[in-house]
Amino acid sequence: MSGTGSPLSPEQVKERTREIWSSGDFQAITDMVTIHVVPELVRFAGIRKGQRVLDVGTGTGAVALAARRAGAEVTACDLTPSMIERARENARLAKLDGIHFEVGDCEALAFPDASFDQVLSQFAHIFAPRPETAASEMLRVLKPGGRIAFAAWTREGGHAATAAVAKKHGLVPKGVPDMLHWGDERTVRERLGPGVRDLQFRRGAFRWRMMSPRHLLEFNLKNTGPVARSYTSFGEDVARREAWLHDLELAYATGADHVGANFPMHYLLTRATRAG
Repeated sequence: MSGTGSPLSPEQVKERTREIWSSGDFQAITDMVTIHVVPELVRFAGIRKGQRVLDVGTGTGAVALAARRAGAEVTACDLTPSMIERARENARLAKLDGIHFEVGDCEALAFPDASFDQVLSQFAHIFAPRPETAASEMLRVLKPGGRIAFAAWTREGGHAATAAVAKKHGLVPKGVPDMLHWGDERTVRERLGPGVRDLQFRRGAFRWRMMSPRHLLEFNLKNTGPVARSYTSFGEDVARREAWLHDLELAYATGADHVGANFPMHYLLTRATRAG
């Protein structure tokens, strides 16, 4: 299983990330899940007209489009080429120009020091194999007095349940850091370090509703890259795969009520100003 063997190197983690998010249909996840947080992040960041903004890990481009609508000049990068293609298409459909999309790595951003007034990331930097490197890079390209703002999932609510299932069934390779650490205020303070001031947090939550926990499971098997990848990782071991599916459906029953699945999604917004 994935949880055994030698630890993955940072480059192996990145390649795995590309493969995972190239599968499934992340647009469906954007439309049903992460879109709820986009306006909260953009408002919390306080984006203003004319600012130069970098959206790190843009995915399907939802944050980049919102920042552009707020009047910013936007550059957006993502590790996965197929995500960039979809983000460009979404900008075209939205009839928004003024956004530059490119493939890019949050641990090695291809921009000079102090290039941007704002650096944003919504549930993307959390997958970087070297969190401190990702934090350092996002701050490096930020102008002194500029603002960094990002969203991360927390250990409250449903994510703790699904993370426990993945760990129980050996689906987290060695060398892959726990993304939920980015939803812990103390850890974020340590990772951003003395290079920032005016550090602020805001917690938020919403409910992911579907007709039943099984509907939620089927949706994720079809559309969510990590879940689809986990399904195939069991190979011919049907018994272990079925045990995993059983436990995952139980996790998706967190918060369920008479309407159906009512899955709690808790997140932490962070913003800070680069010192200097």
